[in-house]
Amino acid sequence: MTHSLHRQGTVTNLANDCCVMCILERGINSKDANVKAQRFLDIVLKYGPSNYGVTTHGNMYTHDLETLRKALDTVPVLFCVLASQEALEGVLRETKEQDFGLCIVVAGLYEPVAETCKKIGLDPHPVNHSLGVWGRTEKLPPKEILEIRTMCGHAQISSWLVGSLAEQVRKGSISA
Repeated sequence: MTHSLHRQGTVTNLANDCCVMCILERGINSKDANVKAQRFLDIVLKYGPSNYGVTTHGNMYTHDLETLRKALDTVPVLFCVLASQEALEGVLRETKEQDFGLCIVVAGLYEPVAETCKKIGLDPHPVNHSLGVWGRTEKLPPKEILEIRTMCGHAQISSWLVGSLAEQVRKGSISA
């Protein structure tokens, strides 16, 4: 989930932005991975995720829960976004107790995630750090647009769309 390394914003507005992914490795831990991913989804749902979905099928804003559950039968790779360290702690604690044998990837600010892992006895192994954006940064959109645009780690959200929607919210023609 290195694409989520490049999320932009302040420490304050990213502190409670935790991305979690549940992944299998075919031939290594793929036996019953769909059932395990379903159980992981049940854990996630207890903690009120801001978003969740199946990587190849969409998310809670594009599909209903049952459609996403069925998608886990063919692609048991689930992601979610949690809005607090407490929710992250709960999801990780319960997942650790269940010992699914699936890979769990967490992306967020290093210190809060490390503290949460330490609190529940998890020892993260690889850690990735973003070194920022280099080059002709003057060509990038304004910071406010990048904070929204980089929420999608694959940069699939147009800067023009973000600007247009922000302007519509300012004018009162749509709500946030």
